[in-house]
Amino acid sequence: MKTLRRKIAEYEANLYSPEQPSFWARLFGSRKKGGELEFKAYEYGEKVLEVELHGVKAPHGAAVSVVIDNSPVCDVRVSQGYGRLLLSTAQGESLPDVSNGSQAEIRYQGETLLLGIFRPD
Repeated sequence: MKTLRRKIAEYEANLYSPEQPSFWARLFGSRKKGGELEFKAYEYGEKVLEVELHGVKAPHGAAVSVVIDNSPVCDVRVSQGYGRLLLSTAQGESLPDVSNGSQAEIRYQGETLLLGIFRPD
């Protein structure tokens, strides 16, 4: 019999290049999203982080770092600019607490490739 998990928090960070968008992108609000992080916290302490990246400017096979509130969380291997990873404290992985306004970054060799802010989902 499967037990139900009650979600107590859910936040999502849409990731964009930290470079200033072009005039047209600002005018029409059409920035290209490079990925997202989705964080969920459940009753009894379980936390889950889903990482989805697309169009990351890092070499094929490179590992990029996921950083939340300036603390490294994990590395994601990218293949032709794409990467995906699911982490869960139920599987023994360590995850930070995330709240509204927490900052998310994707870094490669110390350079910030993507940046976002967690907001309630």
